[in-house]
Amino acid sequence: MKFGIAVTTPVAPAMTEESQLNYLRELSFAAENNNYDSIWVSNRTAFPDNLADVYPERFRPGKGNPKTQNVLEPLTTLSYLAGLTHKIRLATSVLMLPFRNIVLNTKKLATLDVLSQGRPILEVEAGCMQEEFTYIGSNNLDRAQIIDDHLEFFIQA
Repeated sequence: MKFGIAVTTPVAPAMTEESQLNYLRELSFAAENNNYDSIWVSNRTAFPDNLADVYPERFRPGKGNPKTQNVLEPLTTLSYLAGLTHKIRLATSVLMLPFRNIVLNTKKLATLDVLSQGRPILEVEAGCMQEEFTYIGSNNLDRAQIIDDHLEFFIQA
């Protein structure tokens, strides 16, 4: 059986930038030294101010502050963790492909794969909140095709 650990990567208001950096560093060392198989980071973009009101089924009281969803960019974070560690797998939980440029995203993932010596695990998602699509300038109606295009492009790269 394999075990991974999901790290929390919000910057504000839960943590200062320095405490976030220290947390990532210490947790990645601890996970690798204790033989965890993988370390997972999340992917969020931007949310409406009334997050809990718009999505009460997903963001209950205390979880509806959009600032608590202000997480570090996952591929950059995993690249940092790749430089700190040597064997632990590096995973996205989840990477929302419709919010990303297909060529640049493939380049980032290929770079992470090379620099970490094949340790990435890619978990993808289509996204579900209309607000995220609006903020990022993507179309949620095309999200399935965008994921198919990304995956085909990944395979060919």
